[in-house]
Amino acid sequence: MNTIVLLGIKHCGKSTIGKELEQRTRLPFYDIDAVIEEQTGEGCRQYYRTHGKEAFMKAEAEAARHVAHRQKNSRCIIATGGGICDNQDALNALRTTMQPRFILLDIDEPTAFSRIQSDYNREGTWPAYIARENPVTTADAERIFHGFYLRRVEAYKKISDDVVSVKNKSPLIIADEILN
Repeated sequence: MNTIVLLGIKHCGKSTIGKELEQRTRLPFYDIDAVIEEQTGEGCRQYYRTHGKEAFMKAEAEAARHVAHRQKNSRCIIATGGGICDNQDALNALRTTMQPRFILLDIDEPTAFSRIQSDYNREGTWPAYIARENPVTTADAERIFHGFYLRRVEAYKKISDDVVSVKNKSPLIIADEILN
């Protein structure tokens, strides 16, 4: 088995599937966002807002290097942040893990947006890539997300070794597909 690196848009299930794979394989699981939070002492969203995109990307690359260094000679499961497709330094670090297999968890756009909207309804803030466009209505946010979604999915597909659809599937079924 290879190191499994899970990629995908925010709320596609990377952390949930990563934990399921950890239970099944008994391999260590790392969530890059959690490593960033551990290393910076701040939540990812707050760190991004406070320090900006460049600082966040450096923190993400450092987190990826940290995980890669710890797992240099052994396999693991890694859930990446949604923006890692734009962070070549972080991707390069993850490529140094033992036989990495990059897997895109492919979620349909309406489901992804509804999960992001649920976060907005609960927290009152959109993710930075939507918020910086200053949406006035939910329709504005959805339009912004549409362009973002199309670009990101294309970027993930270029990076991925495999694509696994998550549509209408439980974490158990998705984990089975990844392991088979």
